[in-house]
Amino acid sequence: MKRKEMHYCQQVDGNVHKIFLYDDISKYGEWNWETWDYDESETSAAHFQKLLEAVPDGEEIELHINSYGGSVSEGTAIYNLLQESKAHKVGIVDGVCHSIAFTILQGCDERIMGYGTSAIIHNMWASVTGNAKQLREEADKLDVCMESCVQLMMRRATIDEAELRAMMDAETVLTPQKALECGLIDKIGVEQKEEPGVKTGKDKSDRKLTREMGVGEKLNG
Repeated sequence: MKRKEMHYCQQVDGNVHKIFLYDDISKYGEWNWETWDYDESETSAAHFQKLLEAVPDGEEIELHINSYGGSVSEGTAIYNLLQESKAHKVGIVDGVCHSIAFTILQGCDERIMGYGTSAIIHNMWASVTGNAKQLREEADKLDVCMESCVQLMMRRATIDEAELRAMMDAETVLTPQKALECGLIDKIGVEQKEEPGVKTGKDKSDRKLTREMGVGEKLNG
């Protein structure tokens, strides 16, 4: 059975385009025994680029995230695609936003974590084999990638670089409040939008809620 990954749909009531990133970020999809090749991954940068092309300039993208992370190269490319898009991007964490998925969130104009959600920031790692010389070379490459990642996060972070590096060294789990204090998100919770002419009987301060879409769905990885 093909796993459910990223999905795209356009809301009927306006110009908001929703993308759901509810799986690991990967360049490759499932192995197809009929074609003896990998299916297209719906969480790849190439697939994401097709989705963004369909969004007219000036309209809004809601990127909903519930992902444990995945490929650094694919996630970094998605971050840059979001940065290049002329749409208004709102990133919303619905469940978990770990590792490279949290980097993707940083590419949005507005970064929101729902109540009860979490994020993780950590140093990159890789699985490699080889002799001592080759392993040292791979470690040097990893250091270069980490430097790029730190500078990307520091573009909007309000903490100093030394503190960010220490948090990544410790593989830090971030609550929404902690992420907000560090300048890594802009807001906690999503305001419920009232339909015209419909009154909820609640004050505006009570109209915040956690997005429940996808929460409880089993994720791979």
